[in-house]
Amino acid sequence: MNSTVLIGLSLASVVFFSLVHVLADMFRWMLQLPQKYWLSFADGISIIYVFLGLLPKIVEAQYIFRIHSAARRKS
Repeated sequence: MNSTVLIGLSLASVVFFSLVHVLADMFRWMLQLPQKYWLSFADGISIIYVFLGLLPKIVEAQYIFRIHSAARRKS
């Protein structure tokens, strides 16, 4: 996937979870699940998304940093 697609998916997921967070009290058709469960679900999914999206980038940056620091030590 190229970066444009990933940016679009990120934006769409942010908008979706923001709407769930803001409009959670309007979901009265689901009387079995109160608002706190909707918010908890949306918060959990968003946290998982952040960690799954950021951790590979952090690991990659750490690898690049180690390569550059090792190259500096040699010279």
